[in-house]
Amino acid sequence: MNMCCFNIPAALQLEDAITVNCDTTSWRIVVNMTLLRLLYPDSGVSQIYLNKQACYGHVVDDTVVFDQSYSNCSTSKSVKLSDSF
Repeated sequence: MNMCCFNIPAALQLEDAITVNCDTTSWRIVVNMTLLRLLYPDSGVSQIYLNKQACYGHVVDDTVVFDQSYSNCSTSKSVKLSDSF
């Protein structure tokens, strides 16, 4: 019996599908749906939200992008100084 399957690289992890960036006034999270679907084939854009179902990202090509200020989506700004100077 010939079975078709996804060719998932052995080292692929959820963290590989998510990029997080912060600046002085806002944060940005980008979810790569191609990579996410390799790990979770039934994943859908409508299933991706932060904390509240009203906090959805927007679709750009094959990604879901969250661009928010620190006061949105139940988030807040926190600053941690590095121990090495």
